[in-house]
Amino acid sequence: MRTVFVAVAAAAAVALSACGSAHPWEGTALDEWGWYACEDFANEMTKAGGSQMSEALPPAQRAQFAVKVSQSAGRSTTPLIKDAGVVLLRTAGGAQSTWKLGMDTFAARCLDRGFKAV
Repeated sequence: MRTVFVAVAAAAAVALSACGSAHPWEGTALDEWGWYACEDFANEMTKAGGSQMSEALPPAQRAQFAVKVSQSAGRSTTPLIKDAGVVLLRTAGGAQSTWKLGMDTFAARCLDRGFKAV
């Protein structure tokens, strides 16, 4: 009976270690909401058709993109993500080059803090 218990416990330990982190933000320099903001950013970029297509979005669509991302970023305790969310929101209504700078800043902050899209 004891042998069966030890074998089951060992199998459970192996299964748990294979699962990796319980949360995708573990092992990064992001908190939960910072990770969600980066994920929202990556998802919005994909939805828009990639980086170049995102840069060319009209101001109304940029605003929707920026609001989605900045809502999560605003809840983050990672200051640079929170600040980048504000920059993204402020640049959404500006010139295309300004919007690109806001997007590049946000992307860099996510990548520098270890974000990898799942």
